[in-house]
This record gives sequence, structure tokens and C-alpha cells, in this order.
Amino acid sequence: MSKYLYSIRKVKRKGEKDGRGWRWKFFPPKWPFRESNDLDPPMEQDEPSEFERVLLRAAEENFNRIVQRWTKIDRRLQNNCINAEDRFKTAKSVIEKETDEHKEAIEDFKTAKENFHKLPTPILSIKGYLPLFIIITLSELIFNALVFTIFGQSKIHTYIMAGGVMVAIPWLS
Repeated sequence: MSKYLYSIRKVKRKGEKDGRGWRWKFFPPKWPFRESNDLDPPMEQDEPSEFERVLLRAAEENFNRIVQRWTKIDRRLQNNCINAEDRFKTAKSVIEKETDEHKEAIEDFKTAKENFHKLPTPILSIKGYLPLFIIITLSELIFNALVFTIFGQSKIHTYIMAGGVMVAIPWLS
């Protein structure tokens, strides 16, 4: 496969040379230095000239070379495209499935939340509440006094902090 390189200047000069009705004649040297020449192609000729055939052949060779190169690239791109399309379809189906599961989870959460809010609050009788409150309060005092003593706080500071926590935790609960 040969590569023909033609510039616009070269094509124009060749066309002018083939299209004029004379050519130079230097051997044997005799005046005038021109002799008549048949036009290439002749005016009445329908088929292309030799130069046109060379140009067409060069163009065909270049096209064939480009086609061969792009055929390889196209095969590779086509495989990549098919793989990408398959991955897209898989991802799309996963997204649709996950979206449906997400919507179901939202509905389940809303239903559970409504059911939770419909539940009555448990009411502890005063007979059960007071002993539990006293036990929690005293336990907090003892536990927090022990913790603050372990951390090396003074006795006054320990009882103040333990007393504050003793009141705060049962009251906030």
C-alpha cells in the first residue's frame, strides 16, 4: 500500500501541463522550442485521464487504510459500548429495585410511627412510683458519691455534685 502525497500546487501544475495544447521541445534545439501536444484528456473523452486515475487510486488506498484502522477501533468501541449498556441496564434495575424497597421501608416506618403514637402511655400508680423514685434517687446519690470519691474530689464537692445528679436524673426521667 503506497502513500501518495499531492499538494494543491502539484495538482494544479499537473492539470495545467496536461490541459495545454503544447509541450516544450529542447532536443534537438530548434526554434520554436514548443511543439503541439494532444490534450490529456482530449476534449471529447468521457473516461478519466491517467492523472485522475492515479488520484482516484491514491484516494481509494487512503480510504481503505483509514477504513481498516477505524474498523479495529470500531470493534473495540462497540464491545465497550455493549458492556457499558449492559452495566447501565443492570444498575438501572438495581436502582429501581432499591427505590421500591426504600419506598416500602418509608411506608413501613410511617405505619409503625402512627401505631406507636396510638399506643397509650403507661401510667404508674403512685404506690409503685414513690418507692421506685426513692430507690433510684438514693442509688444515684450512693453511686455518684462513689464515682466522685474515686476521681479524688473533696467530700463537700462530692456531695454537692452527687446531690445535683441525684435530683436531676430522676427529675428528668
